[in-house]
Amino acid sequence: MDLSDAIAEYLEARKGMGYAKNTIRTDTQALKILLAEVGNIRVKHLDARHGEKFLARLNASGVKPGTYNLYRGSLRRFSAWCVQRRYLPGSANPLGTSRNLKNKAKPRRRIQSAEFARLLDLCDHPQQRIIVALGLYLFLRASEIEDLSVGDVDFAAREIRVWQRKTKRYDIMPISKRLDRELRRWLTWFANDAAERHGGLQKDWPLVPARIRTSMFNDGTGKGGGRPFWPASGHMNPRSRVKQVHTRIKPVLVRFGWEVTAEDREGEHTLRRSGARALYNRLITVEGAARDDALGIVQAMLHHKTRAQTEHYIGVTAEVEKRDLLLKGADMFGEDESSNVVSLDAAPGPLGVMEA
Repeated sequence: MDLSDAIAEYLEARKGMGYAKNTIRTDTQALKILLAEVGNIRVKHLDARHGEKFLARLNASGVKPGTYNLYRGSLRRFSAWCVQRRYLPGSANPLGTSRNLKNKAKPRRRIQSAEFARLLDLCDHPQQRIIVALGLYLFLRASEIEDLSVGDVDFAAREIRVWQRKTKRYDIMPISKRLDRELRRWLTWFANDAAERHGGLQKDWPLVPARIRTSMFNDGTGKGGGRPFWPASGHMNPRSRVKQVHTRIKPVLVRFGWEVTAEDREGEHTLRRSGARALYNRLITVEGAARDDALGIVQAMLHHKTRAQTEHYIGVTAEVEKRDLLLKGADMFGEDESSNVVSLDAAPGPLGVMEA
């Protein structure tokens, strides 16, 4: 079988197994690079030389270690699939002479909980404000915000039903006091905005709809190049869900005082990280929860599979915190505290240490 045919079959198989669109997109990009570098060879001839050529291309293109490892993982899974299909000999290992790069990710910025109210007040539109509120107080991903409907909110039970695309399941999440106020504020505005054109709110409407586009003509001075373009108005379109949530959040962060470039991965994850860390800090201080319990609660809110993932995400290591709390200034081995007292008239030892 030719490599191009195997790649096409593999990608169709991945779609059929229900893998996420982003996963399929990553696999497609990686395997396109492989095909371009090694040519449309027979799959059975794929070996370490081709794997090295593929990875050399990634290095030459200047991709970051995280992307390098992601694409390498795509090739590893494709190779394993080819072995299972008997397109590739079981002894073949195109990546056998390589390894993942160490990813030196820079620390991510977080907003302090004392600044949450100011961040909300910096929003210039009610749609923008509810997006920020859902990120800060529910730690929702962009896809989870997009999938919310008006009927998912239950004020009486103080719950909101959230569909998780990653895990393909619903989570009935708690509505905190501040989020309750923000949701009521938003739904009141949304109802008034839709009253004249659509009547009352409908349960199947998106909780955060897109804004209505207004037809205008670009005079050629902008990137539209003289074509019609559609700037958003202030009104909502309840028949269309919001898209590209991060583009609504970045302008608020700029007004907040952050320097945010197009390359910065600031958006809904900034809000998720900030809210999650603020909750963890509150649980271990004000509420007095054990660190393991606090981490478990935050993990459940973030919908993470492992605690290690949550620790990395919010920038804490529970065991290190426990170590520091237990040992700083403490009687480490149960020895007599008086043994720490050193006589000032003692003579210095051979290394300059005072000897009693």
